[in-house]
Amino acid sequence: MEAQTSTLSTIMRFGLIGGLTALIYVLSFMFLAAQGLATFSANLIAYLVAIVFQFAGHRWHTFRSQAAILPAVLRFAVTNGIGLFVSSVLAYALRDLLRLGSMSTGVIVSGTLAILNWQLMRLWVFRR
Repeated sequence: MEAQTSTLSTIMRFGLIGGLTALIYVLSFMFLAAQGLATFSANLIAYLVAIVFQFAGHRWHTFRSQAAILPAVLRFAVTNGIGLFVSSVLAYALRDLLRLGSMSTGVIVSGTLAILNWQLMRLWVFRR
């Protein structure tokens, strides 16, 4: 029972940090796109702004990781490289090919990344 409570608590913390990260990404993406930046540039900048918050929040709040910081940063960088690739392809497909709006694009990209990040972060990046 205690393990289930711990897992549920971790999922709730992950959701809080993830939700705030997604909000930072979506608002940044919308703002940059409204300024006329190309989709790839808007996505890249919004993504980088959001992941700085994401690392700190997940390391200290979500997973309360005691792992050595350098290996965690490197694993986090690889995870986010994968996420950047996925988000770039998805943002291009949704906004430029399917002509969805910036908000819809940002929300879909964020939801996709939440699933990918949960798996990689709990199993690899912030493992104890």
